[in-house]
Amino acid sequence: MGIIRKRVFITVKTYPNPSASYVETVCTAGIVENEGWIRLYPVPYRVSSGLADKQFKKYQWIDVDVVKRPPSSSDKRPESYSPQEGSMKLGKIIPPTSPEARKDIIFRNTRKFRDFDTVFSLAKDFKISLATFEPSEIVKFYAVPCEERDWTEKEQAKLDKEIKQKDFFIEDSFKRSNLQKVPYEFRFTLKDSKGKLSDMMIEDWEVGACYWNMLERSHTEKEAVEKVIACYNKICTEQDCIFFMGTTNQFHNRKAPNPFVIIGLFHTPKTSQVLLNF
Repeated sequence: MGIIRKRVFITVKTYPNPSASYVETVCTAGIVENEGWIRLYPVPYRVSSGLADKQFKKYQWIDVDVVKRPPSSSDKRPESYSPQEGSMKLGKIIPPTSPEARKDIIFRNTRKFRDFDTVFSLAKDFKISLATFEPSEIVKFYAVPCEERDWTEKEQAKLDKEIKQKDFFIEDSFKRSNLQKVPYEFRFTLKDSKGKLSDMMIEDWEVGACYWNMLERSHTEKEAVEKVIACYNKICTEQDCIFFMGTTNQFHNRKAPNPFVIIGLFHTPKTSQVLLNF
């Protein structure tokens, strides 16, 4: 498979995970104009310390050289590509003050699903692994404690390994991770247009960041979790919400009934309803 130059509108960054090769990796996804979804993995994003002015942000255009994951790889998901080191160029950010511009890019270039059966069926046939989903109802947002509060010994060994990392933007650099594991799973229960319920974990970076921010302002973990739930309940009540869903490679390969997790929440001010009197 050859190298292809892609212009990508970044919409998804998940919470970092330990990586044997990159210390930490972030699953990143976005939208290619006139093509649709693309997954960029691996991206050793957060480890690139001191590059705040160069790290890409959500809702930003980037240009990057990518290689399609070959059929022989363990990742056979159709939207999966590997970004090439040193090829990334940052472009325009669409700010939160321009929600209609963001919506236009997303909805013009992706299919909006409203029923789970269609999404799960397409994933089972390996036709999609990323989806834009509009539920008929957000039933619940809640948290459950993780079975393992801390990284496993194997995961911690990856984080403790100081490696010489080739960075997307600078020459080789040394870095040791200080990544903390969020000790809670945050989950949504959604109802689709046919009344079907599905319960999914959300792995969006912003949920993890919200938890750590709330913990700094709280006396206990319980209080922090309650504040995160209150924050997201407020968003879901007061704004229009669309969910970005992505499959995990492990459960997609196993053809699980629902191989998806929520990888992003796109929310905008509610569309005003105009009442016409005839």
